[in-house]
Amino acid sequence: MLSIPMSMSDLSVHPVTQLISMEYPSMLYKEAVLFLYCSAITVELMTNKKMFTFAHSFVLSLIRAFGSYGFVLPLVLGQLPNRAFESCDTYLWTLAGSMLYAGFFLAHMVPERFHKYPCVLHRVAYSVIRGNSLGHGFSMTVNLIPNSALAPFFGGFIAVNGHRFLEYGVAILAKDTVDTDVVFGVFGSCIYFVGVQYLKCPASVARAVLVLFHFFLECGYGDKLSEYVSEKATALKEKVTEKFGKVYAKLFKKAAAKYPAAKAPASKSMKRGRSKTPAKKK
Repeated sequence: MLSIPMSMSDLSVHPVTQLISMEYPSMLYKEAVLFLYCSAITVELMTNKKMFTFAHSFVLSLIRAFGSYGFVLPLVLGQLPNRAFESCDTYLWTLAGSMLYAGFFLAHMVPERFHKYPCVLHRVAYSVIRGNSLGHGFSMTVNLIPNSALAPFFGGFIAVNGHRFLEYGVAILAKDTVDTDVVFGVFGSCIYFVGVQYLKCPASVARAVLVLFHFFLECGYGDKLSEYVSEKATALKEKVTEKFGKVYAKLFKKAAAKYPAAKAPASKSMKRGRSKTPAKKK
């Protein structure tokens, strides 16, 4: 029977917290969550209107599943090769199994009206992995760059959204729209910082809160929050651009008044054209 935790230390060792924070000792549970997480990505990719070859789908799924926390964040922090490369075989086989599950079993053997039930498990596992990735990315950056105040927030964001730079390059920065993972990367880092720094929560409890927050966003509230953030960001960008333009125009006007342009010296007009042929001497 599960007991009600009475303190933060009791909450950190509670079985539910251990399940959510991926600290449950069962290896089978961790592999099942990883498989469902990969399935969430492959199902979303295969239901996309775009047609991909198997190789393209496999590489794209690999980037979206493990590119952020397994490659981009360690690359930024100078920690390559890391433990993710030691588990590379496990990740590849799990991803291949999830593609077989999504492309054959779920697509051809399960009626479409029942697809919504396994998709709930997919989204739960997706939230579990993303929430823990942000917490671990934040903590990893703190340990490696302890004197920086903003680097941990950047590390937490990269741990969730770093794969976008591999997939789209720097063109991702030009997009005005944001999705659930982008919103989670921004606000989740703040939640983790407040929980660990001021509320003195254990790391496992703080990561469990991040998982619940991500699942809350996945349930539909993330779209509303994403639209709100997009509108505010666009309005702020337009306001800053307008104000910067006014300041630049004012400075340019002052500089023009202080340093007037020198007048060009007047030059005599010269008749251009072919020179007259001198007359021959008789």
